[in-house]
Amino acid sequence: EIYDVNVFKKFPLQLCTLWSSLTNIGYVILLFSLSNYALSIGLTTQQATNTLAMFNGAQIIGRPAMGYFSEKIGRTNMTIATMIYSLILLLPYWFNITTYSEMLSFGFILGLGAGIAAVNVVPLVADVTGTGKFPAGIGFNNFWNGICSIIAEVIGLKLRDYNLKKPYLYCQIFVALTYFAGLLCLFPYREWKVKRVLHARLAGNKLEKEVRTKYDCL
Repeated sequence: EIYDVNVFKKFPLQLCTLWSSLTNIGYVILLFSLSNYALSIGLTTQQATNTLAMFNGAQIIGRPAMGYFSEKIGRTNMTIATMIYSLILLLPYWFNITTYSEMLSFGFILGLGAGIAAVNVVPLVADVTGTGKFPAGIGFNNFWNGICSIIAEVIGLKLRDYNLKKPYLYCQIFVALTYFAGLLCLFPYREWKVKRVLHARLAGNKLEKEVRTKYDCL
């Protein structure tokens, strides 16, 4: 089933969808505006193209790596860590780029983690819905992601202001805010997931009294 109102009402699914949709807005703006941003700081067309190629090329490494480490430290933990990593790059780093070498390195290291919403949205949705209800869950998620992808670059273009010394300043702030807002959605999602794990462990019959008390407290 690809349409199930009961699945759509699940709060963790709504959190996951809000996270991926917000993050996807910022990612799409980066994808389509990064080369124009490079032009705005005085780089050549070729240099701007190279920057975008570096951003996309880095994802060949970054996306499999994010999947690998998600299985090692936990999908939600890895997603939160990667979102924080991206925010560090988007705030102090991106706002102070002035040269081609800085732009190239920024494109590469940001590309390693910027696409986290596309990588981990599937397992995070599956954790909520299970395999049986997954088509409905991922359909709900993709519906809102699709809408956000359509309007993302329109917002980015509207935020440009060539009257400023830094024409993309408002756009940069907006992208950082989308990643930050997406990050905030992950904390209640993680709380829900931890609670579910603890309840599952408490349902077991082989826990010692001390451990059971600890889980009850948590």
